[in-house]
Amino acid sequence: MQNVRVFFRKTGDARFLSHLDVMRCFTRALKRSGFDVWYTQGFNTHIYLMFASPLSLGFESEYEPMDFRINGDEPVSESEVIERLNSGLPKGLEVFASSAPEHEHTDVAFSEWEMKLYGDAEALSSAFEEFISKDEIPVTRKNKKGVERTENAVEFIKKISYRTSDGCFIINAVIRSDTSSSLNPSLLVNTFLSESGLAAEDIRITRKKLLLQDLEIFK
Repeated sequence: MQNVRVFFRKTGDARFLSHLDVMRCFTRALKRSGFDVWYTQGFNTHIYLMFASPLSLGFESEYEPMDFRINGDEPVSESEVIERLNSGLPKGLEVFASSAPEHEHTDVAFSEWEMKLYGDAEALSSAFEEFISKDEIPVTRKNKKGVERTENAVEFIKKISYRTSDGCFIINAVIRSDTSSSLNPSLLVNTFLSESGLAAEDIRITRKKLLLQDLEIFK
């Protein structure tokens, strides 16, 4: 049996696909691929798929990993995996690499994000400089049971930088994203806009990479 990890992009209108929709797209693509893929055992069998740190609805990504298995002793080439899967995927989902897994999903510690805010870029930049310089940035969210809790966003941020480009305010940040705790970048952006009293005409959030504890790239 061959363990395969593919890396794919989720861009454009595909950002409106839910995680369940993405799973369905890849399930269909694998069925059309002709690969002898491994199915889970039990009453309700289905193609084994495993995603690391599933992406939130509305976000784009340049680095999404997904694992599956191919039966048999004859290895399938990386190029063949990429070609066959892409032929069955919709626009906006594109596999760009394939390899044997090197890390466990639980090894993911951080995500690298790019947040683009369209509007008055200079005003946004000036306000964000004051906002991000604070020692404490309270953010409030609900857990799965609907109970609200307030945390300090600063404790989740490993690195952060920002700039303006062509009338757009851009934030680049490395944010904690492990299995025990994480910070959704939209929560950081929305808290900033709420506190500053500014508005953005449009917001585009893209995950650039998944990272390990030492900030090496997840593979």
